[in-house]
Amino acid sequence: MNRFFKSIGGGYVFRLASSTLASGLLLAPSSARAEIAYENVSIPFELFYCDTREFGDEINLGTAGTTVTKLQFEYYGYFEDNGSQTLRVRCYANDGEGNDSSVGVFGKPKTVLYDSGELMMTSGYNVVSLTNLAFAVKERFTWTVKFEGVSGKVGDRAGLLLFNPPEIGSSFNDFWIKTDANGWETFLFPGGNPVSNFGARVETTPATLLEATSQEVQSDGSLQFTLTGPVFSEAALETALPANTNQWTRLQTFLFLGSPIVWKDQGYDAAANPLYRLVPTTEPLLSLDAPVLLDGYARVKMTATPGKTAVIEGSDNLTKWDRVKTNYFTAAQYSFVDSQTPKHEYRFYRGWFANDMDITILSYERKTNGMVSLSLFGPPGKDCVIKTSTDLIHWNVEADHTFSFTGGTIHYLDTTATNATAKFYKAVLAQ
Repeated sequence: MNRFFKSIGGGYVFRLASSTLASGLLLAPSSARAEIAYENVSIPFELFYCDTREFGDEINLGTAGTTVTKLQFEYYGYFEDNGSQTLRVRCYANDGEGNDSSVGVFGKPKTVLYDSGELMMTSGYNVVSLTNLAFAVKERFTWTVKFEGVSGKVGDRAGLLLFNPPEIGSSFNDFWIKTDANGWETFLFPGGNPVSNFGARVETTPATLLEATSQEVQSDGSLQFTLTGPVFSEAALETALPANTNQWTRLQTFLFLGSPIVWKDQGYDAAANPLYRLVPTTEPLLSLDAPVLLDGYARVKMTATPGKTAVIEGSDNLTKWDRVKTNYFTAAQYSFVDSQTPKHEYRFYRGWFANDMDITILSYERKTNGMVSLSLFGPPGKDCVIKTSTDLIHWNVEADHTFSFTGGTIHYLDTTATNATAKFYKAVLAQ
C-alpha cells in the first residue's frame, strides 16, 4: 500500500496493491421491479480516497423525480479488525446554499433524506448494500460516508473506491467534503486526475414503464413497435388471435438498456387482427453483435443480463468449438478482442450462460479476542447469505453481504463468536 497523491483537503488517495392500444395491441401491466438509475461499478481506478471527515458524491439520476429504493457502494478498509470500526451513510438533497429551483440549479447538501446510523465495517474490499429505502429525490442527490474508529494514519484507514465513467447516470468530476459543522466544500484531485467519482449503484422505482409507446404498419406490410422498459429489465413480446387468448406465442425477447427498442413483426396479418402483449420475464438474455475486425483481430461486443456469467466459444468450421472468453457481467455490455483471430481463415462465435461462480473461503481466523474473521470469494456484485450452526444440522442466517465490485471478495467479522465453543459457517448466493 503506497501513498499515491499528497493530502487533498485533509484526505488521501492511495493506489491499491394493463392498457390497450389500437391495431390489436394488448399490453400487460408494467413490471414493478426496481430500475437501476445510477451505476458506476465497472471501471475501477485501483485507488481509494480516505478521510476522517464526512465526504461523498453528488450524482445525477437523469429523472425529474423518483424514489430511491437501494444504494450500494464499495469501500476499502486498511486496518486491524477489532469490532470498533464503523461507518455512517447519509443522503442529502442538494437544496442548500446556491440552490435555485426556479432555474434548475442545485446547491450544497442540506436536507437529510436518509441516515443509516452506525454500521460495522471490516478490513479489505467491502460493498455496503442499503435496501428497503424509500426517499424521494429530484433528479440528483448527494450520498456521503463518515468513517469512525480509524485514525487516518498508515495502517488505520478506510476510504471509498474510485470508478469512472458511470455507465448509467452522471456525476460531476468533484466531490463534497464537510469541512466543519455547517460547511460543505467541493474538492478535485490535482489536475482533475483521477476523476473524483466513487463506485456506487442506485436503484429506484421505475421511471420508465414497460410498454409499447407506438405501433405502425410499414410499407412492407410489417407492424413496427417502439418499446420501452426499465434499465436492465427483460421482457417478451407475445401474440395471440382474438378467438384464442389462452394461447400466446412468443415473438422476441428484449433487454432494455435505457433507449427505446424498435422491432418489426414481419409476419403481421392485418386481416387476422392479432393481439399483442409485452410481459416481463426473468429469463436471462445473452446476445453477441457481429464481430468487427480491428488490425486483424476480431472485436466482439456482448450484451447480457447483469449478474450472470457467460462463456464465449469460437470455431472455424461450426463443428469444433473452443472456449475464447468467460465473463461475469457486472454491467450489461462487455467487449473483448479475440487474440486467436489471425490463426483462422474463418471465425464464428457463440455464447451460453455458465452456472454461477462457486463461493470460496479464502481465509479463516480466530482472533485473540474470540471474534472470527472470514474472507470469501465469489461473483462480483452478487448478494451472499452467511449462515452459522453449532451442530451442522440447524442453520441460522448470520449476515447478508455483497461481493465487492472490485475483487469479488467479502470480509466478514463475527463479533458474536467470542462465547462459542464450536461454530460452523457456510455461504450461499442470495436468491
